[in-house]
Amino acid sequence: MLARLKLHVSNHGTELAIGCLLAALLLFAGAGQVYTTPQYEQPPPEEVDSYDIELAVTESAVVQRDNPLYETGTRLESRPAYFANFTPELQLSAAVDGSDSRNVTLRQRLILREEATRDGSELWSRERLLASHSETMTDGETQLNTTLDVEDLGSDQSDVRSALGSLAGITTTLRIETTYETEPVEGESYEGDLDLELTFESTSNAYWLSGTRTASDSETRVARPDPVPQPPNYTLVGLLGLAGVGMVGLAGVVVHKSRGYDPQQLRIDLYNEEYGEWISKGELVVDPDKRYVYVDSLGDLVDIGIDADKRVIHDSDLGAYVVVDDDLVYYFSRESTDIELWANVGSASKAD
Repeated sequence: MLARLKLHVSNHGTELAIGCLLAALLLFAGAGQVYTTPQYEQPPPEEVDSYDIELAVTESAVVQRDNPLYETGTRLESRPAYFANFTPELQLSAAVDGSDSRNVTLRQRLILREEATRDGSELWSRERLLASHSETMTDGETQLNTTLDVEDLGSDQSDVRSALGSLAGITTTLRIETTYETEPVEGESYEGDLDLELTFESTSNAYWLSGTRTASDSETRVARPDPVPQPPNYTLVGLLGLAGVGMVGLAGVVVHKSRGYDPQQLRIDLYNEEYGEWISKGELVVDPDKRYVYVDSLGDLVDIGIDADKRVIHDSDLGAYVVVDDDLVYYFSRESTDIELWANVGSASKAD
């Protein structure tokens, strides 16, 4: 492998040196590009504004009639159940709370929905608007209050229940719809919806509301800062520059080595590497009675040895390679007349 590389350098030294110089120019150009082209780092987004808003529904009832449980006039708040006989009215409060005192336009509606279904399909339904409210909230909080008369609700549903009979029951829900829009901040406003739905349930003497009583929304505005310029990657610049210098040095080494190599000897060394299993070291006994045939290359001589099933003998003292086949001696050396001169057979002993 080393002989092949040396031979390649000997034959193509100029081209290889030019290639090394071109690679060096590219490396120097890359180093210059890295040094002169600024890199930027993008900082993470920064929060510039935010707004949080929450809707919370609470209920209460005032004891209006004598009973064995509570004194008349007592206010019951957020109880798991209320009694239809002595707390027939349920006060609902839908409070909105903002995270700051910016102006917020609010619209609220409290809707009572009644429906009857069978096998998942609607048989009958109706909706009633119990209360509505619009205002501009300036201090971060506001509240919508309304009263649900449980006795009137039962009376309104009595005819429907009679008509439905045992076919389906009535489901009653209270839906609180709230929309909001804040005043613009830097030209942009926050807006959205806060909706809640509570189910009104009852027995013959009690009622209650079930469902989640709070809803919230949160919005944030972020700004992306300008990219920050970074110093050049001096490590990469240095590595590219060193690599370029190395390629220039390698070009000089290639030129110097290519002038010092002997291509003919390198070819011989290359054949020794490639056909070493067919070549043995030995001593050539020159016999003027044998016929000597000069072969142009060591590779051709090895082919002759392979065809004749003979070993190639390398006499390092004579610098010759031979294949002896009976009275014929095939040989290769750098000078074709060497063996003939040593055997004193002259040029007439060459193969015709």
